[in-house]
Amino acid sequence: MTRSIRLIADDYGLAPGVSSAILNLIERGRLTGTGCMTGFPEWEEAAARLRPFRRRAAVGLHLT
Repeated sequence: MTRSIRLIADDYGLAPGVSSAILNLIERGRLTGTGCMTGFPEWEEAAARLRPFRRRAAVGLHLT
């Protein structure tokens, strides 16, 4: 039996530094996904930066 581990970083969209670090790790293949904080003013901009990775990473949304 083969097992895989999925590494998910939480709080994408919380702050620019957090989002940049998460994107960098996804791009390098170190993360398989992220949970997104959608209630922050910068969310639309952060979402646009995440969009190119939509086929490479799982994305979860925190709506509150």
